[in-house]
Amino acid sequence: MQTLTKRFLIPLCAALLIVLAAGCDSTNTIATVTARAAATNTVLAILSPPPTSTPIIPTALPTIVAPPTIPAVMTSAPPAPPITAVATGAVTAGVTSVATSPATTAALSAATNAQTSAATAGATNPATAPATLAATVPATVAATVPATTAPTAAPTQAATQVALVPDDTAWFSDAILYSVFVRSFRDSNGDGIGDLPGVIDGLDYIQSLGVNTIWLLPVFKSPSYHGYDTSDYDNVNPDYGTNDDLLRLIREVHKRHMHILLDYVVNHTSDQHPYFKDAFGNPSSQYADYYTWLNAAHTQYASFANVKEMPQLNYASPKTRQFAIDIALHWLDPLGNGDLSAGVDGFRADVATGPPHEFWAQLRAAMTAKNSHSLLLGEIWVSDLRIIA
Repeated sequence: MQTLTKRFLIPLCAALLIVLAAGCDSTNTIATVTARAAATNTVLAILSPPPTSTPIIPTALPTIVAPPTIPAVMTSAPPAPPITAVATGAVTAGVTSVATSPATTAALSAATNAQTSAATAGATNPATAPATLAATVPATVAATVPATTAPTAAPTQAATQVALVPDDTAWFSDAILYSVFVRSFRDSNGDGIGDLPGVIDGLDYIQSLGVNTIWLLPVFKSPSYHGYDTSDYDNVNPDYGTNDDLLRLIREVHKRHMHILLDYVVNHTSDQHPYFKDAFGNPSSQYADYYTWLNAAHTQYASFANVKEMPQLNYASPKTRQFAIDIALHWLDPLGNGDLSAGVDGFRADVATGPPHEFWAQLRAAMTAKNSHSLLLGEIWVSDLRIIA
């Protein structure tokens, strides 16, 4: 990803530590992240198991290690990965980028070089004694900017440019995030798999912890247990429920004056995505330039971390950019009627160093035009913080 420019990146007034919910010896935990205001400049991350009325078969979340991030695609029972945390210092960092107001971009350099803040993470395993994890994090940095509509067929024109509109994501300054891996959170129907109705049932519990923002790990159709290889961005994984269940969850979250973020995985898709299946071995496919092919026959392709089930999208194509932007805009306004209370409040962008900065700028502008309060977080692992300064 190209160097983030001051025009589109701004410092967040609070440091942020993202800790993914992960399995540990086949026992899953849920991550709670506290982002405090600049006055305290403190981040607290707490890992705690959710209550469950019905036993759930634990499944491990793909490990994200620093650097790079490599979610595993499993076709058989996967080993349980360790709980991962972002550990940073002056030189190495896993930095979460957030979208805030362009008005404060001049402070970027100062924020990048600011003193790192302390972060404490406590992990509680339902079967074992608590473990404490310490980490330090630098001030987080932000991304901003572009836009259009929602996809079902391949777009045929370049992504629409949208005039820069100031965004207002001040609500995130006091956000306390609870990361939910739906599959292992709460099972509402006794099939041994956590689901969206189970998350709805657990909202009061989550809020009782002091949480005001929920981050859902991937919930869309995918052939894997973890969902980081999406085969359908428009529909919920049947294991988790239906689109109506997701819309009901969003409304229940907002009814409690909380916010909700979706995992946004657009660096790559699943090799089961219909666009890839149509384009594989078919250079004349209308989706041929959506992916990065390594030979003229379109039978060899670039993939995320060389995992063949995760073909990498080609962001040199305006159609690919529009496709990815449309996904985000759809879930900001899923009913298509301008009722933003029915949509999510933003996204956590997986592998944000994959797509180029120009795309993120374009996406940020589109999101702001649709909903100026929408948030864009980025998963960014870098070896030198000056890369994003």
